[in-house]
Amino acid sequence: MSCGNVLSLFLPHFKRKRSGGSKPLSQRTVLAGILYKCRSGCQWAMLPVCYGSKSTVHEHFQCWSKAGVMTEIFRILL
Repeated sequence: MSCGNVLSLFLPHFKRKRSGGSKPLSQRTVLAGILYKCRSGCQWAMLPVCYGSKSTVHEHFQCWSKAGVMTEIFRILL
């Protein structure tokens, strides 16, 4: 099983707080944005637009961190 497939097992489905807004980002794009931020050390505001909205990526990061998902992902990657 590849690393991407293993990681997808830990990523919970993201539920929006309200309807409307832009099209949802793929979990892979969101995770890539989080990993870019961790690797580069940039501020959330400086996250490249190719990873989507900085607030959306940050919201996923907060949700996944509280659920312990990021701990498991970092453990697998290490």
